Amino acid sequence: MRSVPATVVAFIGSMFISFTLTAQNLNINVNIDDGGDGEEEEEAPAPKTKASVSSSVKGNDFKLNYTTHPGGKTLIKVVEPAGAKGRLLNGATVVKGNTDIPFTATVEGDNFYKVEVFCPGGAWNKSIEAKDGMEARLEVACPANMSMNMNVTVAEKPAKKTAPEPQEAPKKVSKAMSAAQFQSLTAAIDDEGFSDGKLRVLRDAAQGNFFTSDMVGKIIELFGFDKDKVEAGVICYPKVVDKENFYTVYSHFDFDSSKDELKKKIEKLPK
Repeated sequence: MRSVPATVVAFIGSMFISFTLTAQNLNINVNIDDGGDGEEEEEAPAPKTKASVSSSVKGNDFKLNYTTHPGGKTLIKVVEPAGAKGRLLNGATVVKGNTDIPFTATVEGDNFYKVEVFCPGGAWNKSIEAKDGMEARLEVACPANMSMNMNVTVAEKPAKKTAPEPQEAPKKVSKAMSAAQFQSLTAAIDDEGFSDGKLRVLRDAAQGNFFTSDMVGKIIELFGFDKDKVEAGVICYPKVVDKENFYTVYSHFDFDSSKDELKKKIEKLPK
């Protein structure tokens, strides 16, 4: 009698087991399903850490430091001279206008920006590069902020008796026009359609009134062309009551050549 092979199949968890019994042999076949597709998985590469980079640029009156920003931002920070006014330009576009220092601006990387700092007695400006993912920290040393200590000993001579010098009469303190008067003046200037008319109104007002440096800046903004802005500044300057603040007026010009022209014309005015 011929024997017929017998096969038994069983599943235990993820294992497949089959038994085949013949008269001569017992075959056992075990397969384990690990749930995969038969290919080994590659481990994901570990994230790379961005190294911190720093560099610096120094000049006679400034110091510029670049450091990698931990968040990947591109920043320009103007930190000195604290308390002064500054401005940040991208071409003709004003990014920060007439802002107190220190200030921070988020900018586009791999681009150049012009920084203006208005120091007592003049303005400082320079184009600096905004490097992608880095913080540019700028410190400017205004000439007026630098001090020099000198110890000088002078031999005293006996004082000579001289007749007392006549005392000068106290100078009369000029007072700038009131806010209401200034509003009327700016409205009258703005009503004129042409530059000649605007300048004529300003000349008439300057004969009997005084201005602050802030007022002069607002008046200059009423003129569209730089040559007219220069002329308006020349008209107002003799009647400015706080000439120590006149440096703020230069921030209302877009071109350095116009600032230089105004400064030269003011220097030629009668003292």
